[in-house]
Amino acid sequence: KHQRNVLAARKMWNYIKSNPKIKPNGVHYTWMVDILTEFDPEKAFEILKEMKSEGYTTSIQRYTNLIDCFSLNPDTGDKTLDVFRELPNLNFLKMMGNSWDCILKAMIERDDVEASEMWSFLELMSRSSVLPTQEAYRAVTLR
Repeated sequence: KHQRNVLAARKMWNYIKSNPKIKPNGVHYTWMVDILTEFDPEKAFEILKEMKSEGYTTSIQRYTNLIDCFSLNPDTGDKTLDVFRELPNLNFLKMMGNSWDCILKAMIERDDVEASEMWSFLELMSRSSVLPTQEAYRAVTLR
């Protein structure tokens, strides 16, 4: 049954993208994001960004669910930073420990991250009761 929903969500998204006159509402967007997050997080992220650009808001949990899904796959771990940057606010942020580590790893490895962004993230980790490793502090200091 879930596989049918995934196919339906992909078809709906392709139909919307190929017909500019079609304007989905927030319910359509959130349904597609919720269905696709686990099985096609890339597509879910694309939809979430489109939803945001169209002026719709959604729960922080949808973003963190995506971050958690990307963090579980070594090939998409750096996507966690891209989703994190899309967060509308950082209040009540709850993620798996692995997700924090993935975002931090992406920050350290990528060239498009300033030291100030890294320090802010380390502070956010501390406020969220997640302790960064000594290597993380060292990497940020070297930046």
